[in-house]
Amino acid sequence: EYVVHKVRSIVSDISLKYDNPKIAVLGLSFKGNIDDMRESPSLKVIEKLKQIAEVSIFDPHVMRPFAAKVEQYDEAITDADLILILTDHDEFRNLDIQTTENRVRTKVIMDTRNIIEAKDWIDKGFKVFTLGVAAN
Repeated sequence: EYVVHKVRSIVSDISLKYDNPKIAVLGLSFKGNIDDMRESPSLKVIEKLKQIAEVSIFDPHVMRPFAAKVEQYDEAITDADLILILTDHDEFRNLDIQTTENRVRTKVIMDTRNIIEAKDWIDKGFKVFTLGVAAN
């Protein structure tokens, strides 16, 4: 619930600038580096997010079809206003900041797994939100 509440707050700020905010969700599976979606909290979060924004989903480990799931990271983040990391896959630890910067519409990332180097993203002009960090 906290994640959805925080995302709603971020998206409401973005909505002041854009009518159709887009959230790029990274991760469907229950935990990192597996394809098991059973009981995954991501599923409930995604359903709630679809009520407030366009959602695209990327998970390199989940091969089965899922609504709004795309096959490439670049496709998921194109024109995104928020990147939301929900699963701690190894692939998400070292996302290419330059590629990301060139594809997103708004430089905002929320890391719910504390797997990215926030300072590197902040240095490139991103607003970074992480769970468990008092500054957020």
